[in-house]
Amino acid sequence: MTQLTEPSIGEDAPSQSTLLPAGPAPWLDRRAWVWITALFVLSRLVWWALGLRFVTDALVDHWQFIDISLLRDRLAESLWYLHCQPPLMNLLCGLAVKMGPAGMVMLNLLFVGLGLIAALCLYPLLRRLGVGVAFAVVVEVLFLVNPTMVLYENYLFYSQPMASLLCLSCWSLDRFLSTGRTRWAAACFWCMAVVVLTRSMYHLSWLVVMSGAVVLLCPRGLRRRALTMALLPLLASTALYAKNKVLFGDFSATSWMSMSLTKTWNDYVSAADVKALQDRGELSAVASMRPFREIEQYQKVVPCPPPTGVPVLDNLHKADGSPNYNHRIIPAVSRLYMSDFKVILKRHPKAPLRSQLDSWGSYFRPASEYTYLGLENLKIVAPLEHVYNRVLYLQLGPWPDKALKKTNPTAYLWGKVKNMSLTVIVTTVFVFLYIPFQTWRLWRSGRKHEALLMLFLWLDIAYVSWTANLLEVGENHRYRYEIEPLWTVLLAAGLADLFRRWRGRKVQPAAPGGA
Repeated sequence: MTQLTEPSIGEDAPSQSTLLPAGPAPWLDRRAWVWITALFVLSRLVWWALGLRFVTDALVDHWQFIDISLLRDRLAESLWYLHCQPPLMNLLCGLAVKMGPAGMVMLNLLFVGLGLIAALCLYPLLRRLGVGVAFAVVVEVLFLVNPTMVLYENYLFYSQPMASLLCLSCWSLDRFLSTGRTRWAAACFWCMAVVVLTRSMYHLSWLVVMSGAVVLLCPRGLRRRALTMALLPLLASTALYAKNKVLFGDFSATSWMSMSLTKTWNDYVSAADVKALQDRGELSAVASMRPFREIEQYQKVVPCPPPTGVPVLDNLHKADGSPNYNHRIIPAVSRLYMSDFKVILKRHPKAPLRSQLDSWGSYFRPASEYTYLGLENLKIVAPLEHVYNRVLYLQLGPWPDKALKKTNPTAYLWGKVKNMSLTVIVTTVFVFLYIPFQTWRLWRSGRKHEALLMLFLWLDIAYVSWTANLLEVGENHRYRYEIEPLWTVLLAAGLADLFRRWRGRKVQPAAPGGA
């Protein structure tokens, strides 16, 4: 049973009426951090010796990045006029590009360091939420040596920074509830703000809800401090949305959301039905075009604003020949796609629902099965990845040959089902259903610190899961990686709680009386 201690009264301490569960002793925390760091460094050195390297191809061929020449020569201007993505990832890469080859080395070290941060946050969160030492150590080790984590640490994209920042925000919240110190509240809220300013999937409304939950549900003596520390991160995030409203007409962090939504119906409504709606004037000309087409194709059917003299808005292509989806025409195209999506919801409401089967099917795949992680890196980790995917993730088979989709649709569908992780399917249902029950019991029993922390993690997982599957069809397992550390913590906490409840009933003494 968790011991309850009453914190002392002081300027940076919670009020005397607040009872907080005592966490592991500081020396135990320090000892855990030492062995976690040692194991992490050792495992990464082994992977380095085996040939694993930092994959930076995304900087050239991923649409989310500004052209390298503009990152190097016109960084500030390009970031100001960036409407397709929030700015921080491009800012980071732009600074690295300006440093030359040393910049790529710094990015590599930063991403590995972010992996270490996620690993260091995991153990104290496990212990805080009631996972015993032995079980917590096993979970930590399995997490540390998971080849999926190593792959994403060596992939220049959003995934690892987001996973680490979410972990750090949760750990900072735990420290704030434990100590009452405002710096931990600031760390929690700023981590979330950096997420919003880096990745468009994390909407401003997510930051508002998460911040509001902390402010309203934390102990009364901490609420004013929490509110004060939340204001500036909220203001900074809102400023990005306001800037895009003024410059491009949309209160948003990205001009791509409606294009992503189009993918949820584009393959599920026949061309004839789309044409019929276009003939009646209900759908625009872009409705018959798959999203993310060449800019020249959009210019044929959408009036294009005049040139601005700003390359990041005027260039049709990036240096590698791929389209520049930060072109000045994209906001107008995006508004048409959004209008079309609303019509589809009315006329063909089943289409987006059908896409959910594909979205969740992809979500349940192991996150390591993603080509952009680097073919060479995937080959290097393949033996251990196979063990993890078959033994821990309970994946029954590889992704089916695409040719089967036409020649044998049933076999293709069955191959996709076998490629999913049975572990992820079952435990996702468990986390969604059991953790709210466990959180409520903790709150009712007076263990509000743990309850709020558990709710915070659960809200993150629920938001990413549902938002990713509403907006994406195909790469959903990559999105899930960002919450995999939090999912691991809640899964372990839920299983530990079930075990305690089962053991408690098992050892309960028999009722008095009888022959």
